Amino acid sequence: MKNSILFSIIISLTFLLINCDSKTEEKSVNTKYISEIENWRTNRVNNLISANGWTALAGLFWLENGENTFGSNKENKVIFPKKAPQRMGTFQLENDSVQVKIYPDIDVKCKDSLVSQMGLVADIYGNPTILNHQSLNWNLIKRGEKYGIRLRDTLHENRQNFKGIEYFPIDKNWKLEATFEPYKGGKDMKFKNVLDMEVDQKIEGRLIFNTARKQYALDVLDGGPEDFFVIFADETTGNDTYGGGRYMYSPRPKNGNKTFIDFNKAYTPPCGFTDFATCLLPPSQNRLSISITAGEQYHGHH
Repeated sequence: MKNSILFSIIISLTFLLINCDSKTEEKSVNTKYISEIENWRTNRVNNLISANGWTALAGLFWLENGENTFGSNKENKVIFPKKAPQRMGTFQLENDSVQVKIYPDIDVKCKDSLVSQMGLVADIYGNPTILNHQSLNWNLIKRGEKYGIRLRDTLHENRQNFKGIEYFPIDKNWKLEATFEPYKGGKDMKFKNVLDMEVDQKIEGRLIFNTARKQYALDVLDGGPEDFFVIFADETTGNDTYGGGRYMYSPRPKNGNKTFIDFNKAYTPPCGFTDFATCLLPPSQNRLSISITAGEQYHGHH
C-alpha cells in the first residue's frame, strides 16, 4: 500500500515538473515573440516620424508638359508653402525627362552642393534626386505616365504632433504557415491607387494559408530580395482598420516553398497619415472574407 502511494506521488511530481518546464519554455517563447513585435512597432513609428517619413509630407504637385514655375507665390504652377521664397525656379518637363532650374540668390542644395540647374531622377529608379531649402525637401516621382513633385517639411505639424498608432493585441496565432505558389513568368496586372490611377504591377505568385479551418490565398508583389509585398483587405477594413486596406511584408521561402505570414506586422498604408501619398489599393482577389484581428488598427490620424 505504502509503495503504491509512493509511486503515485512520484508520478504526480514528475508530471508537475514536466508541465512546469513546458509552461516555462512556452512563456519564454511568447516573451521573445512579444519583444520581436514590440521592436517592430518601435521601428515602424520611428520611420514614420523621421525627417524623410510619411508624416513629413507637405505637398504633391503633378507637372504639366513644358515649364512649371514653383515657389510660394500663388501665380506659380507649383505652389510651395508660405515659408518658401515666392519664386524659386522652374521644373521643365519634356520628352520624359525633368530639369530643374533655380533662380539666382535662391539657396537650394543637393547633397550639400548649391544647385543652379540639373536633371532630376524619379523615385521609381530607386535613388531619386533630393533637393532641399531650409526645412523643405522635395523629389521627383513617377506614377504611370505622370511626373510629380513630392514635398516634405521636417517641421510639418503632422510630424511634430504625431499621436502614435493603435494596435490589436499581439497574438502569435496570427503568425501562419504559408505555401508560396509562383505564377510562371509572373502575372501582369493594373492596380488602382487612391488617386484612381492605374499602375502596372507584376504579381509574382500567391501565398496560400489556413486559418479558422478555411484556406485563403493572397497574391504577392516583389518586396525586395528577402521579401514579398502584400496588399490586402479583410472584414475589419473600414471599421477597425484603414479603409484602403493594409500592407505587409512576408519572407521569401529559403528552401522549398514554405514560409509564413505574420499579420501582427500588418500596417496602415502611408495614405492613413498624409493626403500626399499615392497608395496602391488591394486587388479584388486580396479582399479576404475573414476578420484579421491583428496588426495595426486605424481610427484616423489627421
